[in-house]
Amino acid sequence: MNTMLSILKKCTPSMIQIAVILAFAATAFVFYNLGAVHQNEPGTADLPAAGMSNHPADLNGDGVIYTCSMHPQIKQDEPGKCPICGMELVEQKVERIENAAEHEQHEHDANEKPVGYACAMNCVPPLPEPGKCPVCGMEMQPVYDNHNGKDETNTQRTLSITEEARALADIQTSVVEKKPAKKKIRLVGQLAIDPSRRMHISADVGGRIDRLYARFDGDVVQKGQDLVLFYSPELLAVQQEFLQALRSFNGLSSSTLKSVRESSRMAVDAARERLHLAGLTKNQIDEMAQSNQAQVSVVLKAPMGGTVIQRHSEEGEYVNKGEHIVTIADLSVIWCELEAYESDLIWMEVGRPAAFTTPALPGQTFSGRIAYIDPILKPETRTVRVRVNVDNSKGLLKPGMYVTAAIQASLHGGEPQLMIPDGAPLITGERAVVYLEVPGREKPTYEGREITLGSKTQDGYIVKEGLQEGDVVVTRGAFQIDSALQIIARPSMMNPGEGSSAAGRHEQGHAAMQMENEPPQENESSVISRSFLETAAPIYLDIQQALAGDDFKQANAAWKRLYQEWKNPPEFMQAGNKAGDISALRASFHDLSILLAASLQKHGNPTSQTLHLTHCTMAFDFKGADWVQAGGEVRNPYFGSEMLMCGTFEQEFTSND
Repeated sequence: MNTMLSILKKCTPSMIQIAVILAFAATAFVFYNLGAVHQNEPGTADLPAAGMSNHPADLNGDGVIYTCSMHPQIKQDEPGKCPICGMELVEQKVERIENAAEHEQHEHDANEKPVGYACAMNCVPPLPEPGKCPVCGMEMQPVYDNHNGKDETNTQRTLSITEEARALADIQTSVVEKKPAKKKIRLVGQLAIDPSRRMHISADVGGRIDRLYARFDGDVVQKGQDLVLFYSPELLAVQQEFLQALRSFNGLSSSTLKSVRESSRMAVDAARERLHLAGLTKNQIDEMAQSNQAQVSVVLKAPMGGTVIQRHSEEGEYVNKGEHIVTIADLSVIWCELEAYESDLIWMEVGRPAAFTTPALPGQTFSGRIAYIDPILKPETRTVRVRVNVDNSKGLLKPGMYVTAAIQASLHGGEPQLMIPDGAPLITGERAVVYLEVPGREKPTYEGREITLGSKTQDGYIVKEGLQEGDVVVTRGAFQIDSALQIIARPSMMNPGEGSSAAGRHEQGHAAMQMENEPPQENESSVISRSFLETAAPIYLDIQQALAGDDFKQANAAWKRLYQEWKNPPEFMQAGNKAGDISALRASFHDLSILLAASLQKHGNPTSQTLHLTHCTMAFDFKGADWVQAGGEVRNPYFGSEMLMCGTFEQEFTSND
């Protein structure tokens, strides 16, 4: 028995080894047969994903495939949605292809390498390596250089699509035409007293106030009404002088010496004038001459009707010559003083009607005409004072009331201007791009063109250069066309260069962004000074962090702090200072970010932290926006918690220290 056990122990390892070898052989046999089966299934090895094929003719027996109008590389044998953009796939008939060799003529060469990888949502510029989009997480799609000599417009900003694609993308167009440029300008301000209708009642001679007939501020007085009972020794002496001169003149009525009588008359006139200058009316002087008796206390009459807006003295007080006693204002006509921004001055014109409302009188609208436009700009607010004269005969309006005004203006007296609708231009930095429908093409074809815009109106934009009357521009769907051009590596809004490949678009786009945002070196007013940048940069970072955290209160407080520190703040700082919600503040923050980035480019980073110039393509309805932040993770101030990490670092500013 012991002998047999010894033999088994020696044989056991060999048996285990044999079992392992047999198991590996069986596994290899199974995989070999599976591979052979797949090789015999036509088209299977070429399927990049379930339900998708690069061989459309092999998808079904009817010669029908389903493809995306915006991403024609997507081909599927069943209806559904595009995995890139989510649009419904369009049915398309294809001719059957008899062999794979013939079909390969319609596809990319197996050895052809993509020139880059693009995000279908355009979250980031095309990248040189495959992978997932760092913002939205979608798989980056390969972009091939389709230059084959057959497409003459391949290096141009031109795109041809099918009628079905145009319908799915809901592309709409409009004819460029000339029409009057109108705009409704909204202004804020307050009501004020017309200085020409305000009068100070003063003491023309020193004396004592025995009585004030207007006892309270707000009392309404009529012209000629008793206003002040005034005692003045000086005025009493002038009265006696006048009466004495008058007696002398009357006593010389029978005198034959003409020169003596003329001299006496001149003395009477001089005394009468002194009484008039002391505040007595003509009737009061005539009554004194008839009674031939001086008045110890004289009543001063109201020289105009109006409202007592201030009493400067009290009864029993002694006032010196020239001191104010009361102030009266005629409020039947008042001023509406409005603040107009620089950009609105082109629409302002003396004589133009204006209407306004006030919270104190809801539901009522008041009107007037522009009477004056201040020729000097207020540097602290970057606004100009516009005055409207308003009839207030009913007395409803009070000086100091807050008002909101609307001025319906037309440019150049209503002369027709070349205009396009709001949705036509794609605006980025200083550039504006529109897409025109190319006439005479079999398929809908659209061509991009850079234009120069003028003022924005209530109907769209005035076009200065780049278009002519009768052109047909895309008013809806322009961004979809631009996105398609970006994916196929043609010039677009974000990539104005011609003939560039997708692999090099990231660097070109970044360079273009720098050129747009960086001001001319010789224009010192378009960047923050080096000394003020040390103060502004930390406060800017506080605003950026608060906006990223959706904290309007903290962002608003930091903004006001920066506004107070700024000696001559630009217009957008004033707009941000008045922002009532986080959306308005984010719009002003965009302008501040452009200025700060340009200043960092010129002067360097004065903070102790490394700063990053960051870009989000999706901000402001896919127009894109930049900002500057610290830290190693993207913190988007334009979306906050909605898409906190949407953005890419474009440039790094190391500390000057």
